[in-house]
Amino acid sequence: TATATATGSVVSGQEMTDSGHATAAAAEGVSVFVCPTSAQFEKSVTGAVVAHMQRLQESQSEALAHSLALQMARSLLLRTSKLDAFIALLNLACVNRDALYQQLLDQLLATPTAYALAKEKILIMLSGHYDDKPVFARGNLHVLQRETWKKIEASLGVEDTADIRNDMFGRVTSLTYRASDIPNRHGSCNSRPHLHGSCPLCLASRNPLCGLRMPK
Repeated sequence: TATATATGSVVSGQEMTDSGHATAAAAEGVSVFVCPTSAQFEKSVTGAVVAHMQRLQESQSEALAHSLALQMARSLLLRTSKLDAFIALLNLACVNRDALYQQLLDQLLATPTAYALAKEKILIMLSGHYDDKPVFARGNLHVLQRETWKKIEASLGVEDTADIRNDMFGRVTSLTYRASDIPNRHGSCNSRPHLHGSCPLCLASRNPLCGLRMPK
């Protein structure tokens, strides 16, 4: 094994061991690189692998704990009969309208009679309001596709679906465009207001509002 000294000369590992060059170099303040032995290298690599496996296990444990916590939260959200507890847990467990939110909504729609206050829970989730106050997702509505409205109607019936629809869209009272009259991403502005059913972006996304018509 060859070793380079700070002066540029190359000295074999055997020569350094036999002649004491390494000791002399250290005494003179010259930095010397000595290749690790096979045993040292194996120990170093083994230590790195063990540390990596420990970090991986900790990460997996955290992921498992998080998954179990979400499952428990979903179960509590489905089964609680107190709407104030439902709202509090909904805000803790669901980041806006994420995957857990969608799972919860799907399960409530699949078997609404199995859970207490299913209609009220669905309305809170979709409207973001309860008792005329914003309680979830900053009070923003969840604008649904036609297919989802069909699921709600098949699950809750025509009358309850109409109640939810009226409660949600009864809150939408006005729309304000930029004072500069610069069009938004739909191409709408004060001088050219949005007309449901004629907006290319809404039609492309199958926005349920396209089924409505502006009053004449």
